[in-house]
Amino acid sequence: MIPFHKPILLVVLALLLISVAACHKKKHSDNDDAGGFSDDDDSDLAPQPVAPPPPSLMYGATLQVVTESGTPIAGASVQSGTSTQTTDAGGFVSYSGLSGPVALVVSQPGFLDEPVVIGRDDAAATVIVPLWAEFGPGGERRVSIHMAGDVMLGRRYVDPSDDDTIVVTPGNPASARAVVEHVAAIFGAATLSTANIETVIGTLPDSAGYPGKLFIIQSIPEITEMLDELGLDLAVLGNNHIRDWLEPGIDSTTAILSTAGIPWVGAGVDAASAGVPALIPTTGGLTVAVLSYSNVNGDNSNEFYPLDADPEPVPIPPGDEFRYEFRTWGFTGPTVSIPVASRRIGSAWVEFDAATVGIVGTPEETAMWDSASAVYPELQDWVARRGHGGANWFRSSVIGPDIAAARLAGADIVIVQIHSGPSNYADFKSEAQESAFRAAIDGGADIAVGHHPHVLHGIEMYNGRPIVYSFGNFVFDQNILPTFAAGILRVVYEETTLLETRMLPITIHRYVPMPLAGYSARDITRILHERSEIDAASRRYGEIVAATLIPDVPGEAHTLISHVRNSARIGTGTPPSFTQSLDIEDDAVTLLGGIALTRSRGPGGSTLTGVRFGRDLFRWGHFEDDAADSASKGGFNWRFPADESAWKRVEFEETEGSFRSAYLHRKETNTTRTRVRPVARVNPLTNRLFTDGGGIPVPADGVASWSVAMRARYSGDGPITLILDVSHFNSSVPNEEPEAIFFRTVELEIEVDSDDEWHDVLVDIPADTWDPVDGKEANQALFYIALYPPDDGKSELFFDDLRFLEWRDAAALPDFFFLVDAIRSTSGGATVTLERRGD
Repeated sequence: MIPFHKPILLVVLALLLISVAACHKKKHSDNDDAGGFSDDDDSDLAPQPVAPPPPSLMYGATLQVVTESGTPIAGASVQSGTSTQTTDAGGFVSYSGLSGPVALVVSQPGFLDEPVVIGRDDAAATVIVPLWAEFGPGGERRVSIHMAGDVMLGRRYVDPSDDDTIVVTPGNPASARAVVEHVAAIFGAATLSTANIETVIGTLPDSAGYPGKLFIIQSIPEITEMLDELGLDLAVLGNNHIRDWLEPGIDSTTAILSTAGIPWVGAGVDAASAGVPALIPTTGGLTVAVLSYSNVNGDNSNEFYPLDADPEPVPIPPGDEFRYEFRTWGFTGPTVSIPVASRRIGSAWVEFDAATVGIVGTPEETAMWDSASAVYPELQDWVARRGHGGANWFRSSVIGPDIAAARLAGADIVIVQIHSGPSNYADFKSEAQESAFRAAIDGGADIAVGHHPHVLHGIEMYNGRPIVYSFGNFVFDQNILPTFAAGILRVVYEETTLLETRMLPITIHRYVPMPLAGYSARDITRILHERSEIDAASRRYGEIVAATLIPDVPGEAHTLISHVRNSARIGTGTPPSFTQSLDIEDDAVTLLGGIALTRSRGPGGSTLTGVRFGRDLFRWGHFEDDAADSASKGGFNWRFPADESAWKRVEFEETEGSFRSAYLHRKETNTTRTRVRPVARVNPLTNRLFTDGGGIPVPADGVASWSVAMRARYSGDGPITLILDVSHFNSSVPNEEPEAIFFRTVELEIEVDSDDEWHDVLVDIPADTWDPVDGKEANQALFYIALYPPDDGKSELFFDDLRFLEWRDAAALPDFFFLVDAIRSTSGGATVTLERRGD
């Protein structure tokens, strides 16, 4: 239980901050100061080496390798890095002296390789690892397939913006291989592996990039070294970045991949070459076809260009001049006549788009595109059509014939990959996405998978076949919190029968993918479960994209998601439900354990009156070492010094099932505070779910409030504070720079008893912290935990299990099972009975 502590807003003019309100465009900096104090400019405290954990915090684990029927397998190899052990006569192998998770690959002749990640939670019981035989009991052929999301190796990898991220040096293959060293073994433990290579590969000059395109991505040729390290069998190129350098970029990419011996699919310099499927014979004898498409074709970007009558901003942002220029263009063809006139690019697109009706795919459309793009080269077209190259263009009308052709060419299993989705970072699939993926299954695909949103989306078992709407990122350099959670999909087939579907959780930490165990792995299973459970779709309303509730389809099969061996297992059936009764104290927070989701209604659909559900927006507020990264260090997705310092670091501290915590230190001779923060901002939203009110999003989840909960141990008299840099961010307008506007900084006192004992602490954030500015919502916050110098002696703060909680009344939420991290009462103490679903 976490007792309620009333926060104190510090508004001291000279010495303490601080509530500054402003509304101006500001480039967010890692060094944004929250007031008159500077930070960590100590001369008397030097960095210290990263210390290993004490022997008392080491753990051991035992695995038993068995056949699918449970018979022990003796002599199986269990590999971790360069170390290999062999199972004994009972199929057992043991590890001791472990300080963090370990990624393993279990192999045995006659069986499919099996990836396993073990962590401290696995010390309590033997981990049973079943292996699939290479052939079924009747000689049926089997294959394992791994698929992952978005990959690139440019931008911050070669030109880092921070001093604590990995650096890839052109001409140094080892530096490229090091990016994936932690995940390569488990990704490669499959018969066949694919990933979405969302980049041009080469050394083309920036000046040759696609005119007017907002984000263009080029990776250095050494990316092929990284892909080789992964054991990648097929590069998927059907995406919205393969044409970032037009046809020369496509040529460069495919030539470099081919030279490296890496097959590719999904793009070409014309529609015919872009549409060629990949047919891959596997060692087990099955032939797998991969069909790669993109329906992110550039049209949506063109639709947001300004029209002739739109007002011109003063001044026009640098680089945007082309949007407001009037240029002369017209076209006359066999069936189309567009008068020659002076137009802006947006109005030219309206004319062009309307004229394509009835002539799509004809020479006339190609001639009209050549004419329009000669005058308006900034018109966006990223798929192979209209006489130029690009990604293979998805249309529902072609998917069935394409799959049939792949079968005729010898494919036993057909995988369809579609680059598709709503605005980047949206939590849910779009309706167009759902329609496209279901069309692939209806057309005969065995599985349909996707990428583009850069975040995990839900999984659907449609007509008994899996649809994975988005894996999230795999190797990417984004600094946005929702992109840090991702997964590798593992499927196992016997002929065309699906035997297993699992998602192997990973995190992208400082741009490096790492396998996960423990709490972090379970948490990704929970995210995947919720996004598979809620009937919602990301729908565009003008310049915003909102998660909109859509009707449930009666009789539609539930996707059953459970947590097995630090991975999410996906199937169909009725998810197990159970009830849980909790005594909730007045104005107190109760944390919910396990990975189960929680229904917003009580058993039988009863209303949960006076109960608020809390969702952790950060999700990385523990400091345990949950990543299999060969290092004994927690604090993932927090910004600590690269070399641990004497004044802020991750400290080994065993308490209440936790083994690490954050540590801050000040003494009276210090003149500055010290503070620590996550590497990215949380996203508080007034509303997350909506209904469609005739083209207007109508909130469907009540009113939100926010607080920060954590455990803390403190000694000294230096003030402890929570600092919030509050801002607005919108990236949903396709062809415009994301809007990032700083609003204000707020600092709140954190009250912790100075007795060197652990306490549960809660800071409720005042409502006016989130006041909008000029109609724009405060929807981002970078938060810090800060410790100021004491008046006398020294102050030491340990904290752990931090949650940035967003609260909503359960009764105001639609009737679904939600990811709920905490509950609290709004009507005095009570006993609450919850209905929960899952493990």
